[in-house]
Amino acid sequence: MDLFDTLENSYLIDELTKGQLINLIEENNFFIPNINSDISEEQWRWCHIIWGKCLISEDKLVKEKLYLTSQKIIEKYTIIGKYRINSLNEQYNIKLDEDVN
Repeated sequence: MDLFDTLENSYLIDELTKGQLINLIEENNFFIPNINSDISEEQWRWCHIIWGKCLISEDKLVKEKLYLTSQKIIEKYTIIGKYRINSLNEQYNIKLDEDVN
C-alpha cells in the first residue's frame, strides 16, 4: 500500500474539523498541487482524493471554499491547468450554491 492508498482509505482528512479543512484549502497547503503543466499519475490521483474527500464531507461551506480557491488558482494557470481544475470541479460537483447570497 502506498501513500495515496493510505490517505484515500484513512480517516486522517475526515477527522479534520471543518475550520481546519477550510484553512488548509485557503492556504493551499498541499491540497491543490500545481497541475498547470505535465503531471504524474500520482499528482492527478491526489487531486481526485482531495476533491473526493471534500465531496463526501457533505458540507456546503467546504465545497464552496474548494471551488473559490480553485478559481483563484486557475487565474494564473494555462489552458490545460484551467481545464483540469474545471473538470475536477465538474466531476465532483464542486461549485457555489446558487442559493447563497
